[in-house]
Amino acid sequence: MIKQISILILLLPMFLVPSISISTTMEFEAVSNTSNKIEIDSALTCALSANDFTLSEEKKPVDGILLFEEELTSNLIRLIESTGIHFSRRGSSIIHVGKIYLASIPSIECLHSLSKYGLESATLGDKQFYPSLMSSVPTTNAPDVWKLKDGIGQKIDGTGSTVAIIDTGIYWTHPTFWRPTTGNVTVISYNSEYYADLNNNAVADANEGPISLANEGSSNIDADEHYLFIDINDDGGFNYDDGDRWLGGFDSNDDGIISLPSEPVVLLGECKVKHLYDQYSGNVYTRGVNLTDQAPVGMDSHGHGTHVASIVAGGQQNLTSMLGAAPNADLIIVRSPLDSASIIDGIFFAMTTEADVINMSFSSYLGFLDGTDLEDIAIAEAFRKSGIISTLAAGNLGGRSKHAHMEIGPDSLGSAGISVSNPGQYSFLNVLWKSTDRDEHVVLVSPQDTQVDLGEFSQIAGNAYVLDNEYIQAYVFADVSIRGTNRIIIQIATNAHQWDTGSWRLEVTNPEGDVISVDAYAWDNNWGGTKLRFTSSVENIRTLSSPGTSDLGICVTSYDEGSEQISYSSSKGPRIDNMPISVIAAPGSSISAALNGISTLWTQRSGTSMASPHVAGVIALIKQSTGNNDGWLDRTSLTNGAGGYAEHFDTPHNSWGYGLVDALWSVRHVRTFDLTNDTTLEDLTGFNPIITDPIDSWISESLDIREVRLISGLESTIFATTFESTPDFSADNVLSIELDVDSNAGTGQNGVDYVYNVTEGILSGYEWSGSNFVLAYSIDYMINDSLTIFSQVMHPSGLSEGRFRLVTSNSTHTLDILSFTDMIDQWRPLVESFAIDVSDDVFDIEIEISDKDSQFQSFGIDWQIYDGFLSVLDSGSSSGSGNYSFSVNPDDLTSETPAISIILGITGGSTVYDLSPVVLSDGFSVDFQFVSVEITKTEFRSGFLIEDFIQGEFIIDGHLLVDDVLVSFKHSSGYYLNLTLNGDDGVYIVNIPTNSISVGAYSVYAVAENIMGIHVERFVTNITITQDNTMLFLISGVIVGVLVVIVTLRQLLLKREVT
Repeated sequence: MIKQISILILLLPMFLVPSISISTTMEFEAVSNTSNKIEIDSALTCALSANDFTLSEEKKPVDGILLFEEELTSNLIRLIESTGIHFSRRGSSIIHVGKIYLASIPSIECLHSLSKYGLESATLGDKQFYPSLMSSVPTTNAPDVWKLKDGIGQKIDGTGSTVAIIDTGIYWTHPTFWRPTTGNVTVISYNSEYYADLNNNAVADANEGPISLANEGSSNIDADEHYLFIDINDDGGFNYDDGDRWLGGFDSNDDGIISLPSEPVVLLGECKVKHLYDQYSGNVYTRGVNLTDQAPVGMDSHGHGTHVASIVAGGQQNLTSMLGAAPNADLIIVRSPLDSASIIDGIFFAMTTEADVINMSFSSYLGFLDGTDLEDIAIAEAFRKSGIISTLAAGNLGGRSKHAHMEIGPDSLGSAGISVSNPGQYSFLNVLWKSTDRDEHVVLVSPQDTQVDLGEFSQIAGNAYVLDNEYIQAYVFADVSIRGTNRIIIQIATNAHQWDTGSWRLEVTNPEGDVISVDAYAWDNNWGGTKLRFTSSVENIRTLSSPGTSDLGICVTSYDEGSEQISYSSSKGPRIDNMPISVIAAPGSSISAALNGISTLWTQRSGTSMASPHVAGVIALIKQSTGNNDGWLDRTSLTNGAGGYAEHFDTPHNSWGYGLVDALWSVRHVRTFDLTNDTTLEDLTGFNPIITDPIDSWISESLDIREVRLISGLESTIFATTFESTPDFSADNVLSIELDVDSNAGTGQNGVDYVYNVTEGILSGYEWSGSNFVLAYSIDYMINDSLTIFSQVMHPSGLSEGRFRLVTSNSTHTLDILSFTDMIDQWRPLVESFAIDVSDDVFDIEIEISDKDSQFQSFGIDWQIYDGFLSVLDSGSSSGSGNYSFSVNPDDLTSETPAISIILGITGGSTVYDLSPVVLSDGFSVDFQFVSVEITKTEFRSGFLIEDFIQGEFIIDGHLLVDDVLVSFKHSSGYYLNLTLNGDDGVYIVNIPTNSISVGAYSVYAVAENIMGIHVERFVTNITITQDNTMLFLISGVIVGVLVVIVTLRQLLLKREVT
């Protein structure tokens, strides 16, 4: 017995001494969901529950979309995956957009276990989106923008901008997607065929021809829409792998026909597709790497994506009339099956490949349609984090009888008739409304007048169940969004489901409480389908589809050039919760663009799918003009330029939104206009006359004013005055511009406060001194157009009020005198930047606004904080500056819904503009840096039973952009030890036992890496860890002493036994 005790005493230190091996990671407490409640989409619950009844060998994980409180660190990802969840990856990168992750989920239990890791909600990843199927670019005024120059002197044609398109793919060898790589190339004739003399040696080389026409059978080569190609095998078919290359014909005599060999050609040698990501195979093809030698040609069997891409960036200026809105932009193509998970993956790919714009021409009515569907949230996060603007098809539900609307008071019933005609699999009815008591009942009434009550909503919310009735068998899903929208979906989801044909009714009862607004959507897998549609309570507004309902996307409705109205089939606003999202219109009717093939190059399609890419191309032009990465300036110039000067809606119209997209007026908002010696009246395209004056026969034509245009600015205004013939202001002839800055006839001389006289090549400015006009300045003026004088006059800052008139005179008479005309507030306010930072759970908000012709005194902002029910939780206002800052503490607010949003109204001059809602959520700082790093001491001990810890704290801004934070120890011998830290709200605690690190001298660094793989590093301090064996010696002495005692006792016992 004593021997056994001795062995245990000897072995005891082995259990007490910690491992001295080097650890590579340190795990800290996981982020926890404070509410401990995960919102699990009922459709996902249904799919996982069905899995429970599957044989184990046939069980498959369900693809889902997970929304966490914060972006996950690599340590949290490892912990979560240890539960059985598997995050989707592309290569080694986790696929996510901010806090939204794609994952495979084995069971409902796995999801519930994630509450301690901050999981907020989970939805099914297979929600299907549909391309909204059904010349236009000049309608957007984009060709006028192509004549302008950006800040470095390049034509504004999309150069340097990149547009990502998530769609059905692209036929990338189509000639519209290739840009010129040579100047004009001479065509030579050889053996009755034509060759492009690429090396200019006057010899028909093998790689230079013969030249074939892409549209064989045509008798002429149409300069507007035909392409030529070098046909190496002379087989009449284009094959890139054979060495065939596209050519554009240059119509030098402008007769509309390319005549060979007298007119030159241009080699189209570079593909506009920068990256092509095929989600079906997982392959990525990159220009200059593997695109042209590995990517399959037929990457768009549908044709929708090819058509859309050519509207964005198709064609080549001066070589074809089939031009996209931004013909020199680069393209990122995501060939997608268009389900929820793939769309989020596509957004992530666009972010990581540095897209400026994302176009999404597809729709779904299966969601909440209030901006809280995860696709919508991902679009908003891509904008807030990367400044990427997404253009989104509004949908094509107009005139389709697919939407019903009911206003139902307390103790009342609303009803909508439904025509059912054998709807196919995945057809559904989606019923949406808001209420605080959730006591409503949704009832289906069969043709036999049998009521099918789906139950009181408060009792079924968050659940899914099988509806098994004599007349209908379907799934029912009931959920509530974070903005408080109630949703019931009745879906035919399996072959066993059916919905009896006949005339049904949808009834919604509201037992008590407030009036409820109910929107219902019927879908039978076809925009024009008649298998499931409403026959009463039909309404064409409130038909915007997801993801066009995203808070921070640009939703695009379709404009019909023929009727000059919004297309009859186009979906229309407002969003069902009446939040002011950004909607504009663009051409979408009978758009001729690229076909997914080359035997025939072009085809027509209609719909908001075609409208959206027009706007994507316009944003590419704006992006090139500004070079801005924030996104807010480009966004507000787009929406405030819509409709031009005269047809803009300050408050978005249900059909038009802010108006018809206007590339020229949007770019004018962000580009300055400078008079030069080359200025002509053509340069003022878009600035329409504000005064037109008839011919005055009694006045000399050279002094007879016909039109006046102006470009207003803060410090000066440019007047362009056009005359009946070449103006003559020599000798005593004078053109006078008179300004009455306060519209007060009692000030100045008969109200005139400033006079600017043009004569003898000089513009002289005079200011009223109280008794007479005093010369203020004299400058040269310019006559650059044969009929127009351009005059830039200096005046008091921000002259958007007051009035002016123009007068011509000679030494004896006043000749042409125009009536006073009010000055115009020509420019609308823009948001230069908008940032939200979080400190101690308080949101610090900063916004900078500008207006090209308004003084700061006229600037202002007002803001409101709303919950999902549009209840105002807080508000404020300020004025008189271009920069504003204020703070909001959500803890001081009482909200009926988890999501609260801020809406800002900005004022510049006479214009008031409401920004789209921004959800207040922490961690969206654009900064990515350590603001504080600390290790509390520099000398440490390590040894047996020595409890010493390296302690400190790292604080980082922009923590939601951070993937990993590490403390890095660099040993004096050169090797590194990196330990991963976990943190909360950007604060990372260092608490590392010294026994886990080898002794020695170290330099300590704080290291962080964001989701884009960018590192930041900061030196902290130098430390020393020394070996301390004091406790080991002490315990060893104790053990020896104990053994001596034991041996002594044993000897005494033996002696006693002997005696």
